[in-house]
Amino acid sequence: GLLRLLSGILINKIKSKFQTEERKRLLSNFFSLSVLQIVNYILPLLVVPYLFTTLGAEKFGLIAFAQAVVIYFGLLVNYGFNLSATKGISIHRNDAKKVSEIYSSVTIIKLIFSIIAFGIFAIMVFNVDIFMEDWKLYLLTFGTIVESILFPVWFFQGMERMKYITVIYTISKIVVTAMIFIIIKSSDDYLMVPILYFIGSITSGILSVYALIKLFKINFIIPTLNQIIFQLKDGRHLFISNLSINMYRNANVLILGLMSTTLYVGYYALAEKIIKAVQSLMGPVGEAIYPYIANKSANQTLQKSLNDIFKIAKYYSIILSLIFISILALAPFIIYILSGSYIENAILDIRILSVVIVFGGLNYLFGIIGLINLGYKKYFMKSVFFAGMF
Repeated sequence: GLLRLLSGILINKIKSKFQTEERKRLLSNFFSLSVLQIVNYILPLLVVPYLFTTLGAEKFGLIAFAQAVVIYFGLLVNYGFNLSATKGISIHRNDAKKVSEIYSSVTIIKLIFSIIAFGIFAIMVFNVDIFMEDWKLYLLTFGTIVESILFPVWFFQGMERMKYITVIYTISKIVVTAMIFIIIKSSDDYLMVPILYFIGSITSGILSVYALIKLFKINFIIPTLNQIIFQLKDGRHLFISNLSINMYRNANVLILGLMSTTLYVGYYALAEKIIKAVQSLMGPVGEAIYPYIANKSANQTLQKSLNDIFKIAKYYSIILSLIFISILALAPFIIYILSGSYIENAILDIRILSVVIVFGGLNYLFGIIGLINLGYKKYFMKSVFFAGMF
């Protein structure tokens, strides 16, 4: 009876915290982003052991290396819009004309950047020996860039209406995952992996554009030169920040592939995918809070915004630490489940990488949610640039 009473009080207290429309929307976005992140990382993680055993460590490593190369070209296409445009949409969400202007400007820039990126990529693939041997794989892998152009997660995040994009993304990823299990049967089928990912990217992209037009009545307009320049200036610090972050988030596979063999890339990539999947579990918290803090910080004092962020940090750091300790202890078991054997190098990789779960989470909270939302993009850019170079 006492337990029921206490649980009832706790549930009522939690409900009271989300009675306002603003907080209900925050909770809705959190759950939508949770599903999105589970689909984005956990679902592919189910595919990892299948691809690892079916293709073999060498082909698995080759695909991971190709994806690592393409990521850097994706950075150019995404620029800093995933954060700068999100903030712009969040602030002007009630101004239909301004929202259409931001969407159109960002899409045009991404399209231009993608053409430039492909030109550079093609020259590299057909002139550098390490890429020429598997040129088909690299060109097919580049196809996933289409998702960066057509799939505007930043728009839905800024509008705080993530449930629409979650449905689209979930359907496309489930279909791709099913097709991988059906089609990929041996190491000879390795080229089908990027083809299937491309199919998923273009499908989700087309459906999301349809949702923009149908649900949000977005009108595509030809932006002025000043509007394009504004978006470029607004995102330039974040572009440098993203580039710096990716020096230490994605460069490992790239450097290992250049210095070693795809066999060892395969072992390392297995461990890295696991860590990134675990990090993604906390992603919805930050991504739901980002537009919420962006909107609040525009209408309150700096001190009040700082208080909100540090209040969140108390609980967030505890959760991150518990996850880190769990991964540290369960590393051998995780590797065995995914690969069918205890690969000592992969186990050590997971344990070393697990530290980033804590510091990466706090970096997102204080850096992206904090410094960027509060107008200190330059400080964030400098900190991650020097960390990335180091």
